[in-house]
Amino acid sequence: MKRTPLKQICNAAQLAALLILFAGANLACNQAERPAHVIVLGVDGLSPAGIQQARTPHFNRLIAEGAFTFQARAVLGTSSSQNWASMIMGAGPEQHGITSNGWERDNHTITPTTTGAEDIFPTIFSVLRDQRPEAGIATFYDWSGFGRLFEKSVVNQYVDADGPEETLRESIAYFARERPAFTFIHLDHVDHALHTEGHGSEGYYAAVEHTDDLLGELLASVASNSLPGGAILIVTSDHGGIGTRHGGESMAELEIPWLIWGPGVAAGKQITDPVDTYDTAATVAYIFGIEQPYHWIGRPVLSAFAEHGDQVKVSPQPPFVPLPRIYSEGENLETSPVTLSVDAPEAEIRYTIDGSVPSHTSTPYEGPFMLSGPSVVRARAFTPNGGESRVSDATFLTTSNGVRYSYHEGNWERLPTFETVPSVHEGGTSAFDLNAIPKRADYYAVRFMSYLEITEAGTYTFYVMADDGANLYLDGEHLVDNDGSGGARERSGTVHLESGRHHLIVDYFDTYGDEVLKVRYEGPGIEKQPVPISRLYLSAGE
Repeated sequence: MKRTPLKQICNAAQLAALLILFAGANLACNQAERPAHVIVLGVDGLSPAGIQQARTPHFNRLIAEGAFTFQARAVLGTSSSQNWASMIMGAGPEQHGITSNGWERDNHTITPTTTGAEDIFPTIFSVLRDQRPEAGIATFYDWSGFGRLFEKSVVNQYVDADGPEETLRESIAYFARERPAFTFIHLDHVDHALHTEGHGSEGYYAAVEHTDDLLGELLASVASNSLPGGAILIVTSDHGGIGTRHGGESMAELEIPWLIWGPGVAAGKQITDPVDTYDTAATVAYIFGIEQPYHWIGRPVLSAFAEHGDQVKVSPQPPFVPLPRIYSEGENLETSPVTLSVDAPEAEIRYTIDGSVPSHTSTPYEGPFMLSGPSVVRARAFTPNGGESRVSDATFLTTSNGVRYSYHEGNWERLPTFETVPSVHEGGTSAFDLNAIPKRADYYAVRFMSYLEITEAGTYTFYVMADDGANLYLDGEHLVDNDGSGGARERSGTVHLESGRHHLIVDYFDTYGDEVLKVRYEGPGIEKQPVPISRLYLSAGE
């Protein structure tokens, strides 16, 4: 359906004719009452957990004074190019054709559904320029790759800066001098910390806290400029992360923060309507009262504004409480205590060490504690006004935990006989994780070997999903047969196991294209889940 900008329906006759289309969409028709400026701050690799578990007073201010969700979604795959493109193009990879970081304007495989200025899918920059020719538009970015995703010919200023401080301060100086209607700022340092030190590491949290400092400078600049009509600020990201990577299909990579603050925004509102990254461009268009292109699929996040209710009716939400943080200063469980914290002084933390979900009756956190062995620590924060956080978790291992592997290269249609194929290299990892192994893109095979600890005797079912093929052996028995070249598929096998450690082998091979390996199990009191890394050991034990 073609959208009509609100500024075109300010007379009563038009408003009546379009009442069905714009039921409840009642930002003031007086253009002078609209916020005159919009700033989008995009932080590469900034996850919802990063904001909640680091010390972030300025983010906390946006949460208290604006609207927010920590369950907004990126697009797949969770890499930078397609997600920054979707954010500013109001559409997904299927529409704009940007599917990976390898995309270039003159080198791509998917043709966009439409093109505009500079022969690329139209962004919010060109849409704003077409409908508001007088508008000042500026963008400042810390990753040079962002520069190929928008139409430089339609903006008044663009700066490929060096580092987060220069990027932010160049944008602040330009904003104070020129006061553009729309400013887009891209920061890249959190993603660097993700790739070098890992999501959830001390280095990652330090990068998030530095982002919070820069956010404080931006907020101070907005306040000091005495802007007629005020400014709306949107803060979001392109993807989360897991370990030192992103690009996969986990929720940790897919979910992103989305916060909006400024005049007309609902204060302290946790957005329960679904939000996708391409809704950002649609929301900016909505604020400016301009018509979004037919080819966009994004929708403005109306429920973020005080004038609107939720578009999807849900039960009342409890007060927001950030995720607790779980960490240990060292790697030795015998000498390194586990510490819990939460960026909410009034909150009480309760935790478990057996992997179960914490409740109001779980152990209260009173100070650092020791673990006696490999454990999954889970924590939840509760506040006196009835708020409770989502559950955070962390797995702590000993040097006896792990998985050995051998890596082989070749072109097979079925799994090779590993004993007869020389290995390229061997090593260890913590799980049956293809991403943890140095390897080429296609035509390889891996044998994983470990000992699975079973704590309760009973019947267990093992599941193996693979693209291309995989087999699972338990105590020498060929339990799951998922061999052969083909797309992702899951096979299973059931066995009775006594308590103790059992020798587990998972063989995998890849031809070309997608690579998928997921090893899961279920048993007495255990719902179907990935085989826990805390139950995998390098030896059979004593």
